[in-house]
Amino acid sequence: MASHYKSSKRRLYPSPQSGDRFRYHCCGLAIESDFALPELGNEQTFSHAPDLVFLGASVPDRLERPLLKRPRFEACPGKLLGRIESAGRFLVDGPNTIKVELERPDAIADLTSYLLGVGLATVLSLRGIVPLHASAVEVDGAVVAFAGDSGSGKSTISSYFETIGHPIVSDDLLPIRVFQGKPPVCDCGPRVHRLDPSSASLLGRDPREIPFVEDKHHFHNLNWSNQASIPIRAIFAVQARPEIEAHQLMSCSGKRKLSLIASSIFKRHWTVPLGTDSQLLQNAIIVASSVPVIRLRRPSHKPTDLETLRQQIEDCLTTIAATS
Repeated sequence: MASHYKSSKRRLYPSPQSGDRFRYHCCGLAIESDFALPELGNEQTFSHAPDLVFLGASVPDRLERPLLKRPRFEACPGKLLGRIESAGRFLVDGPNTIKVELERPDAIADLTSYLLGVGLATVLSLRGIVPLHASAVEVDGAVVAFAGDSGSGKSTISSYFETIGHPIVSDDLLPIRVFQGKPPVCDCGPRVHRLDPSSASLLGRDPREIPFVEDKHHFHNLNWSNQASIPIRAIFAVQARPEIEAHQLMSCSGKRKLSLIASSIFKRHWTVPLGTDSQLLQNAIIVASSVPVIRLRRPSHKPTDLETLRQQIEDCLTTIAATS
């Protein structure tokens, strides 16, 4: 597929060609893109209109009245602007479009982690889909999610489960759909895995062979689940704590359960300026009412004993299955 660029004094960006876009399914969305984004999976075909388009287009330097201002990001209701130095800019313009303007033809590689991270999370938020900051695997036909802050160990845990035969559903961004009167479900996210150097080594991967983006190694992972609308078995809220010496797993309920889910929404503090906070909180309540949540604390000052932790998690899942 040919790439076509037109230039201005400031930017380069693809000139959209009718019928010549890349097509994908990811996060439960039919996606068209002026750019090749293999992290969204294999190319697909669909005859209906896309849910989301990555559009090569001019992007403004600033939002007119941003309610959120960061060095690289601005947000207002329904819009998110990202500026990545030496790469380009992108604008989430409502729930159906992400406009992308590049500084050079090959800069899409430098923007991809942002487009498929905060950009895609913003689109999900605007659609009422809960963008959980989580890594997840498929176990016996259901999703087991590990949610938590960056550096908590969620990607390391899911990667270990992958090594013993459980396909990854998503890493870092897990879309959860809720329905009135039905259990929530997950869809597969972008096929990008993020590991810090110590975790990569712990899992037998050579960090020198994995591209480094900001603070983590990023690599395209094809060994992922291909299922859609997968039920959720459990959410483990992962916390790294310096004061403990062994893993601690505790089932949560009530307000604590809701708090752990709400605090794990991707960029939760951005949802107010985006105008999505109320809807996402309502949907988080639905998730909390039907999905078991377990607080998982691990020692932050020493390497994780992944095999012992796996056994504890599987014992917990057995208990959940027996009581549900």
